[in-house]
Amino acid sequence: IHWNSKPHGMFGVDEVSPFVGCPWFLSFSELITNFKRRFIRESKDWLSMLEQDFNVLENYISSENTLHVRWVKSMGFEVLSEGFRVESTPFWKIRKLLNSVKATT
Repeated sequence: IHWNSKPHGMFGVDEVSPFVGCPWFLSFSELITNFKRRFIRESKDWLSMLEQDFNVLENYISSENTLHVRWVKSMGFEVLSEGFRVESTPFWKIRKLLNSVKATT
């Protein structure tokens, strides 16, 4: 993601096992601050393309990053119980079951 000819973010999904992907996103806070509505709208479009090869998307997020928690919920992820801690910070597991899995569960 480029803005003013400088990189401000990158994202992707890595395969961790057959049909299970691990989505990731790195960015500068200016990206979200300056393009909040566009970012949310385009996030949904990009995620729908990236999730096509997977039945499940899973990762962990810091419980202290409330903006991130709200964003992943708006993207259709469920926030599950605490997965682990780094020092005193809890990290929660997030998961999104995609259509082929929802139909069989």
